[in-house]
Amino acid sequence: MSWPMLYQAHPRRLLAEFATECREAKGLGGVPSSWFANIKTMGFDWLYLLGAWQTGPRSREVSLRHPIISADHASHLPDWTENDVCGSPFAIEAWVPHLDWGGLAGLFSFRENAARHGLKLMLDFVPNHVGLDNPWAANHPDWFFRCDASSSTGKAEAAHPGGPFLKHGKDPYFPPWPDTFQLNLFHPAVRSAQQEVIASIATLCDGVRCDMAMLPLPDVFLTTWGHESIDIPGVAADQSDYWPGIIKAARDISPGFQFLAECYWDREWDLMCQGFDYCYDKRLYERLAHGDSHEVSGHLMAEPRFLYKCAHFLENHDEDRSTEVFKERLNAAAVVTYLSPGLRFFHHGQEHGFKLKDSVHLSRAADERRDPLTLAFYKRLLTVSSWAANRPWKLLQPRQAWEGNPSHGNLIAMQIGNGSQALLAVVNYSSAQSQGSLALESGDLKMVEHDLETGMASDWLMGNDSKKSINFDLGPWKHRIIGPAGLFPAFG
Repeated sequence: MSWPMLYQAHPRRLLAEFATECREAKGLGGVPSSWFANIKTMGFDWLYLLGAWQTGPRSREVSLRHPIISADHASHLPDWTENDVCGSPFAIEAWVPHLDWGGLAGLFSFRENAARHGLKLMLDFVPNHVGLDNPWAANHPDWFFRCDASSSTGKAEAAHPGGPFLKHGKDPYFPPWPDTFQLNLFHPAVRSAQQEVIASIATLCDGVRCDMAMLPLPDVFLTTWGHESIDIPGVAADQSDYWPGIIKAARDISPGFQFLAECYWDREWDLMCQGFDYCYDKRLYERLAHGDSHEVSGHLMAEPRFLYKCAHFLENHDEDRSTEVFKERLNAAAVVTYLSPGLRFFHHGQEHGFKLKDSVHLSRAADERRDPLTLAFYKRLLTVSSWAANRPWKLLQPRQAWEGNPSHGNLIAMQIGNGSQALLAVVNYSSAQSQGSLALESGDLKMVEHDLETGMASDWLMGNDSKKSINFDLGPWKHRIIGPAGLFPAFG
């Protein structure tokens, strides 16, 4: 039983911050050891570097000139210029470490420094498409979907002058990504080439976050591309499950290699069954952001074999900043998210309370004030989260504080650990004052409340009934973390 904590970092923003602070960080190899030490001190086990692979000028030009993409730059960076446009890290030219970050030597150095601090490294794997500059498009156009330029304006272009027009990558519900070319994942040669890619990646890191991992599922891919995906001239289409071959190719090189799926549309279980270690828990995110305590508790009642493989998050590079999404419920949502079992996913800047969402198309982010209260809260919460990573977890059912008072239904209660090492976390996930009680396994413990917002600790008064219950009276969106005296180090 182990529920790791993952920190997502953006190389461009990371190195820019060091430059602002007058440090020298010449590529990833120059990231100071103090940064890794701080990440480890906060309790993280994994570093996820978004955008480590080489991108090219044609895809960057799309980020710069495309009317819809370029129109969005100002919302992320009001004073943006052409020099700030770098192109999307998901429009990959080549599966080699980006030269801007020091190339292969820079990545090796970064990984070694991370390992010295007990941190594993996760990089991206993008199965669905490649960037416009990727040589596969010019050298193997049969690996892609062709079309007539005159009938697909804005949806395709040639990989090289005079070559066939190739369709852009897409999912079934949104317009195509104009800086990419779509691979035919039913083409056996594509699968073979991608298995070679993932085997190579497995020598450079400890795991991958797989972009839009549900798109290669055979039924999804067939729905998206129809007969084009199976009518391959001179080749028998391979409609078998895509991911087992990819996962095996990586684990043949590195047996413990980890796979994290970006996944939507309730396809998490399908991917878990095909070998993924963890999948995005978008449902919990949505229920925390827009639902109520009953929806959240219902989600946390899922079978352990599912829940324990979920990756819980409050933000990432695709979502708006959590300060803007969750507002007054943010701290309550954070306690639920980072004390639930599974992988706990944290985003660069979240700890500082940043409000502006980063753009993957820009190399610079807006300067924002760092909120010391948010940082202090997260340091305390992550201390608890790290402690909880290897201990039993269960969802508790609060009882009525008194007959006729239904507000206990607003409370989400969790127990982590057992016996004298048990911790209770209770969250009022509502906008109303709420009361409830929980029965104690042992009534002889001296219980202490740890306030994650202030850092203060105080003795907790237990109920006097024979069942040794703990009573709660919590304000809107408030929480309590309660455990035996001396359970945690001083928060400071």
